[in-house]
Amino acid sequence: MAFEVVIEEVLVYGLDDWVMLSAFTSVVSSELGINDWLTVRPHVLTVMRTVLAEGWYEVGNVGEDGFHSWRLPLEDSLQRLEAEVLSLESWPHMGDPWFNLTPAGQEEAERIVRRTMEWLPPPALPLTAQELLDWLRSYLARGDGYPLRSIVLGVLRGMKVRTDADAREMIDRILRELLSDPDIQVKMETPPGSGSFRVNLAAPALPAMREQLSAIPDLEHMPDLFLLIRLKTIV
Repeated sequence: MAFEVVIEEVLVYGLDDWVMLSAFTSVVSSELGINDWLTVRPHVLTVMRTVLAEGWYEVGNVGEDGFHSWRLPLEDSLQRLEAEVLSLESWPHMGDPWFNLTPAGQEEAERIVRRTMEWLPPPALPLTAQELLDWLRSYLARGDGYPLRSIVLGVLRGMKVRTDADAREMIDRILRELLSDPDIQVKMETPPGSGSFRVNLAAPALPAMREQLSAIPDLEHMPDLFLLIRLKTIV
């Protein structure tokens, strides 16, 4: 997968909330398909250097009263971050440091979302099963693989569904099409470092997927490693 796609996913992830180091590394791990901390660590550092050097993220800590930037010169922030990351022998736990999109990062992330909308289907609902499948294939053909969360955000923002019920109906149809298509590979994953596993899924898994989705109160904040989806032809 192109490095640019990893950067884009990290930026879009920050549209929802502040991003802690453990979530940041999980996004990079998922996008690159690397499940070993010592192997993915250099890539995490490269992504961090890029988004900070471009001025897209600021790094800091989160307390009861919100996010507090370190407010250090770029090189000092990078050195502090690198020292913290390199000191970790296993996956980071929840907590500091945190990353927050800057206004420039917000603008860049929104630009990525707008560009994504250009090849999403029109917002008219309901789509036919074939239209939905064609859209999924066009989405997946643009990269090596995507977390389901990315596709969910595409539905919510690109298709402009009006209610949570509409969104959940569309996601259910997406899952049904994904799991029944022999050319699409769907893997369920847990975050690295937490008893991580990957399981190939097929149509019989749909009831379990529906149950897990129904337990998520806010689809826009669903776990980014819920499912990993890719076309078998480009694996």
